[in-house]
Amino acid sequence: MKITGKNALKVLQENASRFDPESCRLKNECLETLSKSPLPALSRLAGYHDLLLFLLAHPHNSQTVTQTEKELARISSQLSKHKNNPSSQLESSGLPFTHVVTSFSHDILAWILQQKELRVDINSMTENADELNDLLKLTLPSLERDQTSFGYDANELFENLQVNTNQKLPFLIAELSTYHNHPVLKDYLFEKLALELKLWSHKSSFSRSYNRFSLRPFFYHSEILKKFDHRSLFDTALPEATNLTGTQREQLVKTIRCSLLLMARETDPATYLDESSLRYFELERGIAIAIYGMTETRQLPLESYVGYTLFKNGFPSAYGGAWVFGKRALFGMNIFESFRGGESGYLMCQLLRTYRQVFSISNFEVEPYQFGKNNPDGIRSGAFWFYYRFGFRPMEPALKKLAESEQKKIAAKKEYRSPYNTMERFTESYINLELEPLQQASVADFSVYISAMMAGKFKSNRALAIEHCLQKFNLPKTNATVEFALVANALKITDQNTIDLIRELAAAKAKDLYYYQQLLLRLLRHPAFKALT
Repeated sequence: MKITGKNALKVLQENASRFDPESCRLKNECLETLSKSPLPALSRLAGYHDLLLFLLAHPHNSQTVTQTEKELARISSQLSKHKNNPSSQLESSGLPFTHVVTSFSHDILAWILQQKELRVDINSMTENADELNDLLKLTLPSLERDQTSFGYDANELFENLQVNTNQKLPFLIAELSTYHNHPVLKDYLFEKLALELKLWSHKSSFSRSYNRFSLRPFFYHSEILKKFDHRSLFDTALPEATNLTGTQREQLVKTIRCSLLLMARETDPATYLDESSLRYFELERGIAIAIYGMTETRQLPLESYVGYTLFKNGFPSAYGGAWVFGKRALFGMNIFESFRGGESGYLMCQLLRTYRQVFSISNFEVEPYQFGKNNPDGIRSGAFWFYYRFGFRPMEPALKKLAESEQKKIAAKKEYRSPYNTMERFTESYINLELEPLQQASVADFSVYISAMMAGKFKSNRALAIEHCLQKFNLPKTNATVEFALVANALKITDQNTIDLIRELAAAKAKDLYYYQQLLLRLLRHPAFKALT
């Protein structure tokens, strides 16, 4: 095939995930041709950029890396010429020198303001002046509090408080930081401001092109791995977590957060990341996985919400997390659009392998949205069968039988496709991957016992119940201790060894995600807990 300026981009797209000798030759020839042609128009530039990212995450040789890096640099150079007036067509694209326009949480904004190369401005805020006055009435020093009682609009209030335009956002962030130990209230008050922010940088490093983290050379592909023994992979021993320097750890956290900010997204584990919990595993085929828990004030009472970022040849390629409770975990995965069409199944199995071995998980559940509930794209893409291929099955017996029937039809007739309404039916149930037989209570199982205890012994007086249970087990009041004290009382646990274990658990919850999980696994083996299943 002859490569020309007109067909080079199309040919490159068609061969991006192919690794036979002819496809590899065509990719390099296309990149050479494109490098000598004008860059695509703005309406198609983001698509070309994402294709380059896919090639860099899945290169077949060093020539591809060199050519692709040069094209990314050319895009960056072109966009830098307009960095003071970027095109709205590329808004929130994550390309160099473009703006991200969205809403962010208080805590991530506080972090952004500490990053010297990042800039963030208020694009708009609530038009209801009462919201701002009511907020500042709670935070201002008493001698300034009267300013909130004169009916000023936002601009007049800022003017009287002598807060200039450039300081409005830092001022608001600082005022609400006084509620750091009351995160639910802080979030509620901050959301009332209805801030829309504009985030950008005059450095190309803040872009999906260059937001990377890698400690290894590129892994070169000879194929896109589709067929592999996933059960064997789950059991393949993980390497030890990489020992990161302080600088590397700081850069990794920054890369994790920026990977989401550049796509106008946030996740709780990334925003409230507890750096002491951060672990980084370097795996096969250019894959690395960072896992991390949340700071104490943001933790769930019993479960551990453990986030992850998966890197492919240094690029953040997937993100999500798992809600870990004993040997059970609710798992969610999101692959960044630039990296779809690659080794999605292998990436997921590497994530499951990591969680399985770090936390001793034997059962993974996936909620229906991940494979189509209120998500037509998930239905049309056949996401359910993606999970089914790796051992996930509906938890509802009737749907499990339906899936078995549909799978037989697919095996018997290659062109057969399950009807849309059948695929929708599968979203009526969670799906579950059972690596080992498990009988373990879920968090939801405890609520029935606690509610019955509240209604009976304490006449629905929650405050009295909490005070009684904490005193009974001699526990300080924290999220974790309250929940465990209620559970222990509801289950009539009295032996001292178990009570001591609960105390140790409560202390570990705030400080050590991994030790907490070890202790929780011990507690859940107690007969009173096993009786819930």
